[in-house]
Amino acid sequence: MSASLQTEIAELVAARACEQAIIAFCDLMDAGAVAEAVALHHPDAVMFDAVGDARIEGTEAIQARLERVRFSYPNRRTLHVPSNIRLAMTDEGSMAGGYIVALYDLVEVKGGRGIGARSTELLGFAHEDVVFSPDAEGRWLYATRRVRFLAGAKRLPIGVLPSGLPFEESD
Repeated sequence: MSASLQTEIAELVAARACEQAIIAFCDLMDAGAVAEAVALHHPDAVMFDAVGDARIEGTEAIQARLERVRFSYPNRRTLHVPSNIRLAMTDEGSMAGGYIVALYDLVEVKGGRGIGARSTELLGFAHEDVVFSPDAEGRWLYATRRVRFLAGAKRLPIGVLPSGLPFEESD
């Protein structure tokens, strides 16, 4: 096998591992397993928050921020849908790129049953610029995340928005 083919295969394997980390992160956040989602980050990872582009350093601080958003109102349930994942190997041996996340709140419908027990309310779309790098065991983990909102709802029909997000008050 040629060296260029070996390199291409290694890049594909790394990209797939990073895609799986992105999907796992979204699934874990939806399950309310914030600590497990944050475990997909390097201990010294940096996240740039969508609110004011604040720099959040280290998994302890990242977890605190994500818990505030994920549990910002009682019984909050979410659905994160990642798409348009684009990653490429850097000269430094990291994977860099980005993806889009559609974020839904799954709000309870009083008196609703079956599929009508919850309503899917689109909270908004975000773009995440990311850098992944392997840890000592070869697992690809988030090293850097920059979250930018592209568009968001003015308010959910139930009148509740997660706290700590850049929404303006509406009439």
